Amino acid sequence: PPQFSGRRRVMGTKQAQLDSIDQIVSRVDEQDVDKYRTPTALKVQSTLSSQTQSALTTDSLDRSMLSTDYTTEDETRGAMRAASSLSTTADEEMKSQSAHELYEILGENDHFATKQKFAYFSIIISSVQLLILALQLSLCGVAPLDINPLVGAYPDTLSDWGGKNPFLLKEGEYWRIVTPAFLHVGVIQLLVNAAVQLETCALFEREWGSIRYLWIYIISEIGCSIVSSCTNPDSIGVGSSGALMGLYGAKLAQVVTQVCFDFNRAEADSIRLEQLSSILCSMSIVLGLSYFTYIDWAGHMGAMGTGFIVGMISFSRPIYNRTTRTIWRLAGIILLLTTLPLAFYLFFEFIKPDVDLGDPCEYFRNLYSEGYECHCSVF
Repeated sequence: PPQFSGRRRVMGTKQAQLDSIDQIVSRVDEQDVDKYRTPTALKVQSTLSSQTQSALTTDSLDRSMLSTDYTTEDETRGAMRAASSLSTTADEEMKSQSAHELYEILGENDHFATKQKFAYFSIIISSVQLLILALQLSLCGVAPLDINPLVGAYPDTLSDWGGKNPFLLKEGEYWRIVTPAFLHVGVIQLLVNAAVQLETCALFEREWGSIRYLWIYIISEIGCSIVSSCTNPDSIGVGSSGALMGLYGAKLAQVVTQVCFDFNRAEADSIRLEQLSSILCSMSIVLGLSYFTYIDWAGHMGAMGTGFIVGMISFSRPIYNRTTRTIWRLAGIILLLTTLPLAFYLFFEFIKPDVDLGDPCEYFRNLYSEGYECHCSVF
């Protein structure tokens, strides 16, 4: 009858929902067993099946009420309103319960949501760093522990291979802003950094994507080098640990963004308490390296601050409120465009590095009265 046409449309929509849920369950069932028959996948499948049963129950209720023989138009309209009310209430309860259950399941998952399977740049950067250190040790020799306690080459080698040297940077060797990221003082620092880079930082890359990861890594290294050159202009050093601190700074910015603002879960990367504890542990280990020679704590702090600012820009998208999102992102852009140029201006206009750094070999010979040899002054 014409009076039931509206209910038929509702039932048609509900049937489409049922079909959609059935298709999801079918896809979960048809996937590879080893990949999808995990406890979490089975929980999701069970929840989807519960949705199907709830929807079928509601659909059966609608059909039974519509099939009743009502004798008056008022009774018919009353029955339609009652069926519509019950159907709407059931739908809302089903959606609320399903969303809650799925969020709980995802919250219990032992794995983090990632955008890609492999951390390509983390692997490539670690491989390059390992190759460079191996070449240094084979071509330039291993320094005594009283000169290099981290089991590495003589420190003048660090400058010759592109390490931080404020005097040469001011003389026009601008590549030294980035190249310190690929150098290590010795084997001990490489082992620590590689472990952190291939574990925690590799997870960052898989979560964020390789392009965002590389962008944060490079900008953080620039911040590390320029801050270290401003605060410690009379020393030679490396910046591999600083770049990692920049990644941690960006992660902290992501945490602050999701804690302080309402955000869209669908667009936000996962944040877990276990992950934060791992981050803090790794940060403590990397910061501990700054107590050794040729590793600058000020560079670490500069990289971490730079990474935080870049994180404000990179992770502002999930913020719900458009005004808040714009202000937060704009604040990051302004800070980035003021702090880094200001640091460069201060360095090139006011900082006067030790001119002896122009000849690293002679500089360290004067620093160590005896026992210092320049095995690799020319590469």
